[in-house]
Amino acid sequence: MTEKIASFGIVKWFGGYNKKTGKENNFGFLFDISGEDIYLHKNNLSDNYRPNELDVYSYNIEEQNNYKKAVNIKKLQNSTTGCKHTFLALKSLKGKRLDGNLSILKRALTRSFIENLPKTDENYLKEIAEIDQENYSYEIINDEFSSKKSSDEVKKWEECFERLSQHSPINIFKELRWSTIPQKIFKNKLNDLAHYVNSISKLEASNKCKENLFRLPIEFIFHLFIKNIFTSSDDIEARTEELENFVASYLTGSLDFLPEYAKYAYENELKPLGGFRASPILWEIIEPHLFKKYLFDKSQKFISLYEASSNLKNDPQCFILFNIFSLIYYGNDIAVTYQIFTQRFWEALVSDSLDPNTKSNDIMELFPSCGTLGKNLSCEAVFWEKNKSYLCRGSKCINPKTIPNTTKHFLQYNIYDWFSHFGIDYTKARSPSNRDFPIKLAGFFNRIKEVYPIIHCRDCGTLMLPDFRYSRTKYQTYKDGKFVTKDMAAAYRLTVFHCNTPTCNQYSIGYYISHCIGFGCYKVIDTRDLKLQCDAGRYICDGCGSCCEIHNKANPVGLCSNCGNSLQLIESENKDYLGRKIRRVKCGASCGFTISLNNLPKKFHLPTCQPVLQESMLRKPMLEEVDSEFDLDF
Repeated sequence: MTEKIASFGIVKWFGGYNKKTGKENNFGFLFDISGEDIYLHKNNLSDNYRPNELDVYSYNIEEQNNYKKAVNIKKLQNSTTGCKHTFLALKSLKGKRLDGNLSILKRALTRSFIENLPKTDENYLKEIAEIDQENYSYEIINDEFSSKKSSDEVKKWEECFERLSQHSPINIFKELRWSTIPQKIFKNKLNDLAHYVNSISKLEASNKCKENLFRLPIEFIFHLFIKNIFTSSDDIEARTEELENFVASYLTGSLDFLPEYAKYAYENELKPLGGFRASPILWEIIEPHLFKKYLFDKSQKFISLYEASSNLKNDPQCFILFNIFSLIYYGNDIAVTYQIFTQRFWEALVSDSLDPNTKSNDIMELFPSCGTLGKNLSCEAVFWEKNKSYLCRGSKCINPKTIPNTTKHFLQYNIYDWFSHFGIDYTKARSPSNRDFPIKLAGFFNRIKEVYPIIHCRDCGTLMLPDFRYSRTKYQTYKDGKFVTKDMAAAYRLTVFHCNTPTCNQYSIGYYISHCIGFGCYKVIDTRDLKLQCDAGRYICDGCGSCCEIHNKANPVGLCSNCGNSLQLIESENKDYLGRKIRRVKCGASCGFTISLNNLPKKFHLPTCQPVLQESMLRKPMLEEVDSEFDLDF
């Protein structure tokens, strides 16, 4: 008799009626993991359970009289056989073609291994780790849970993985594919991960981290920038905003928010070089937040930080906040601040350092949209005292954004919150009027966005320059340790633009470009398209017929931009979706000019817009004339 060997097998058959004895058989055969048939007798079973076909058993093999038989037989789910033996059995199947009984056997062994792994003695786990040179134990549990979705299954997967990794000498981040590591384990072993990425080349570390970017906690990504493993915001794709929110914690003035591995990296990598300024990408993110913190603290540091930074000068929010509140900080009044700010903004446009189209989202965060004017335009809500409601350009504003709310974090402040924080009460009983400075700024930016595509030369495509021919405005600033008075041209009513490209055919030719003064008409007056002027020298809008205040009072309906004659406002009995009688506009001289019904400005629905001709009255004389001609012919 040879030494007893632990093995596993599946029941091929057992029992059955024996014609010779006239009794039920008490024996059968197991299909052993080795592929051999092993004799199975009832007397060797450790319990009274009668084997059924395809049952899986663990047992020892004894060889006697040239045949092998199973002894100490136990049903697998009731077996105390250690995980080590189960693992060895599974390992023996690796690479084999599995079909039929072997496939069933492997499935049963896998379930047993996973079920018993969390409660297996540590010594057995260490033995498994010692013999598992190919990390097959991890492969087993990952294959088992690769398609599992329920929380219980994920928890079991994490439990098995954690149990293995506790006693395994391998570095899971080095030996295993990161995608096969449960996320919980991934987060719990970040110190190990940091140690590993620090031990390999920066290129290799960068590539591995990029491949697993969305598995990495944001604090680890922050650590990668400290280590200069990541060097560009392009490295983190869609997680830039997360990183920005995370580094905002730096504003607490402490590094307590950093995990230990990141603190260590900071102390040894960045601090000797001057801190976060030594990491261009991190400083680029931190600097605007720090600027706002200084501004919130009302510290002059926000001015010195801005003036020393090209990064902040190209940040639309910082540009706007600096060029408003630095003027206010130095004691300039609101009117002067508005004039100087608009001038500086135009200079930034001309120098191409700011583009209101590409930087629209940043501007919209300071000047939020209420939706009334469209999602790309800022709220201009003013209070309508008579109806106790808010209006944006004459339309009812259902979600006004012009009321300050300083209870939120200062990094989420809009322009109205900042003014309130600085104690500038531009509202009266929470009822902003159209004279309020921040709302004028919102309107200014809306008109810039509307006119910006237009004020480009049609020949060469470059941005045309405004003519700064207006009175100069004095203002206060601080220079060389003392207050000084300066002056500059006011740019808050720029209307004439010219191309400044010497080689262009349109070079230095001035064009009048402005917004129409007609109520509810937001067309742009562009003398490259409009050629007709009224006798007061103002161009006639082809959208509403408005030109100047004199003619607006004398002829509220307006003038024809095609021939200069008076327009006619005609009303029918039919009604539009608002319940108003449908109106149309045409030239009174019948030159063919009309204004589309779809684009009819609100001006033509005002009670003051007179006279209104009735469609029915216009038709009657025409019918009488037709009847007369018919009588003569008859």
